[in-house]
Amino acid sequence: MIGSGLPAGLTDAGTLVRARHAARRHHGELLLAAPSRFIPTVLRTMRLHTAFRTFTTLRQAVAAVDSRNAPGVDLHGVRPR
Repeated sequence: MIGSGLPAGLTDAGTLVRARHAARRHHGELLLAAPSRFIPTVLRTMRLHTAFRTFTTLRQAVAAVDSRNAPGVDLHGVRPR
């Protein structure tokens, strides 16, 4: 966030936390896929590293979501007829 007066890592972490809360309000989860090495470092420093499931690749994150869904439910929670 340019011009916020805060270091970039703090504003990035704040954005992630707000996005996580929004996802949880809608019964979802925010997963981090292929983050730069900087993001996990910032999260660990701020003791937020346990709040986010982090994956090396997008494929791994999608597989994690697919494995959590009940059979017959797509990623949007709509059951097929």
